[in-house]
Amino acid sequence: MSYVDKKNEVINKCLETFVKHGLHGTTSRILSSSLDLQNSGFYYYFKSKDEAIIICAKKAAEILSDNVMFPTIKDFLHGELDEKKVIERASKYNSMMNFLIQSYTVDKYREQMTEYIIKLNQSYINYSKRCADERNLDFNKISPFVSVCITMITNLMIFGDENYVGPQVNLANEAIKNQLNKGN
Repeated sequence: MSYVDKKNEVINKCLETFVKHGLHGTTSRILSSSLDLQNSGFYYYFKSKDEAIIICAKKAAEILSDNVMFPTIKDFLHGELDEKKVIERASKYNSMMNFLIQSYTVDKYREQMTEYIIKLNQSYINYSKRCADERNLDFNKISPFVSVCITMITNLMIFGDENYVGPQVNLANEAIKNQLNKGN
């Protein structure tokens, strides 16, 4: 196994550990143990625990984007947003979102992550524009509903309150249906 492959494996295992124990409950000893290394063995892969947190938080953001945000936006833009699927996605990744939020609320980590999070948010906009163009939809009319979808699933992962999901899904589906019907 190459060093890069091993480092990716280590990042994934550390992320699992942060998600399981939380930001503040994860010590370097726990990280080393999760990697089957001696007490400070994880320092072979990271300069510091802070570096591990930043790298793992960015990895968490990527995973959430690939497995939650982009699929939800895609479902919306194809008129296939489903309340049960939204809830299922959110519940599968809520612990990872909690780790990301814990990381982002610590000033020294937020400073290092802000530019990355901004780029990620821009990627949602770009993706939505591409999908809107492919479907001949007016991006300016659907972009507020893309924001509704992102906010809905983010809040669901953070707070776990399913009560508002149905109305927001219905609102988004009605908006996309109206846009699709205008094209016919």
